[in-house]
Amino acid sequence: MLIDFLLSQGVKLRVHDPEATANVRAIYGDKLIYCDKPYGAVEGTDGLAIVTEWQEFRNPDFEVMRRLMKGQVIFDGRNLYDPGVPAKFGFVYHSIGRHPSGPA
Repeated sequence: MLIDFLLSQGVKLRVHDPEATANVRAIYGDKLIYCDKPYGAVEGTDGLAIVTEWQEFRNPDFEVMRRLMKGQVIFDGRNLYDPGVPAKFGFVYHSIGRHPSGPA
């Protein structure tokens, strides 16, 4: 599982899921930082991994995300966005089955 791998590499994870938080907390306890809002999950992060496709993630304010994040890389496991849109805001965008887009 992605969370297990990232934790094994020493990555500190900020997570948000509007439905699964209770189940995830039962499994991982205090190993993760749980955020009530999506933008809280990206604050101060080096990158973003999208592994769910809830409606609230479909139309983010990429300008707000760019200001909140330290790094500008997005790994999208659900192909939620047109690759050119995050790139317009300076993000390097990786999505499953498509070429990366954004600044080199």
